[in-house]
Parts: sequence; structure tokens; C-alpha cells
Amino acid sequence: MNKSAFKLENTMKYPTLAYVLAVICGFILSTHPVFAQTLAQDIATITVTGVGKSSTEPNMAELEVSVTIHDTQATTAMNQASTIGKSLLHVAQKNKISKWDMQTGNIALSPTYTRPKDNTPPKINGYQASITKHFKIRKLAILGSFIDDLIKAGATRFSGIRFSHSDQKSLLKQARINAMKNAKSTANLLALQSGAKRGPVIRIIETAVPSPQPRRMMALAAGGGVPVVPGKISVTATVNVTYALLTGVFRVK
Repeated sequence: MNKSAFKLENTMKYPTLAYVLAVICGFILSTHPVFAQTLAQDIATITVTGVGKSSTEPNMAELEVSVTIHDTQATTAMNQASTIGKSLLHVAQKNKISKWDMQTGNIALSPTYTRPKDNTPPKINGYQASITKHFKIRKLAILGSFIDDLIKAGATRFSGIRFSHSDQKSLLKQARINAMKNAKSTANLLALQSGAKRGPVIRIIETAVPSPQPRRMMALAAGGGVPVVPGKISVTATVNVTYALLTGVFRVK
């Protein structure tokens, strides 16, 4: 073998060997976090933050409804609130809301006071009873009419509408995929600008567990109609990813 052939052969071998070693280091660091801090100090790395978002139209809604009654007698206030509470459940059944999608959230009874102008202690002048119900609506087409029926049945307070989607796992999965793509793109750009190439992944940290960001929206229109605008819901995922940095002509897809 002549010298030129020997040089060519070794030139082709060494980049391959270096790349293999980088891949092995990346695998060890990713699967054995105990060694990560020690080994990461001996190789060039780059850490980037990736943010991914996934959005879709909601197909479900959660509604919190309350009824509050004032009376001079505690039993009368609670009995009236309970009667209206039962009416709210009846309205839900009429709108084909499953019993598994109904829940009593809170029952409260408290005195109300008259505050005199002088320094005498306040006196009880009556009682306030309140009952809160939670409903999950799986057909958004009935939401507006359902709210109308609840108002007619005696509901006195709505705490907004929480829109959601029945397949939250798919939303979360896509948000994480988008976050990793964003991290990869950023790492490629920064590595290129530094005269290197992005190597294999060394460490991935999800900085926070993503949660849905539902829209809360309800407007009471003139004439008693309740227009509801679902809009879109979204999930955002954030990851911190550490990559190895490769110098030379190595390419990583």
C-alpha cells in the first residue's frame, strides 16, 4: 500500500471513529444519568430550550353554576336553595347530561349581619345559603340552550365556562413533539454558527408538566340568549435539551 492510499484510508476512518465515540457518549449519558455530570465536563455540549404548542377546537365544556338564597331563617334559606339545586339537576337530566357528569361542588350556610353605626356589635339579620353544581357538557351544540334552562330554573351565578377536549393525550403528545423539533432546530443553528455540528442528545429535561390552557368565555346577550364562543384550546410543552457538539465534517440528521 503506497503512502497516499494509507493517508486516504486513515482520513476516512478517523471521522467515522470520532462520530461513533460521540454517539456512544451520548447513549451513556442519556441512559446513565449518574455519569452525566462527570462526562459532560469532558466533551463539548450545547443546551437549548425547545417550546412546542398544540391547538385544537374543544369538544367539551365544564360549567360551574351556583344558587344563593337569603332569608331570615336558616332552614328556609337552605330549603329554598336545595329546591333550586334539585331543579338544576332536573334541567341537566332533561338536556341528557349523564349522572356521571354532574357533581355537587359546595354547600354553604352562613349568617348575614347588620352593622350598626355606633360601636355596638353587629347583629344577625338573616342567613345566606348557597349550593354549587358542576356539569360536564359533551355536546357543545346544546350548551347555549342548557345555560338558558339553568337560568330559568333559578341559577344565580355562573363561574365561567371551561372548554376542553376529550383527547388531551394526543394534544400533549403533539406539543412535546413540536418542542423537541424546536430544540433540534435551535441547536442546529447555534452549532452551525459556532463552526460545529449538532451531535447526539445527551440529556432531556421537561421543565414543567404541560397542562391545557382552556378558554373561559361566556356572554349574556340582550333578550336572555347566551351566545357561546368556544374558540380554541392549546397545550404548551417546554424542554431543555443538551446535545454533544461535533467539529469537522460530521453530519447528524
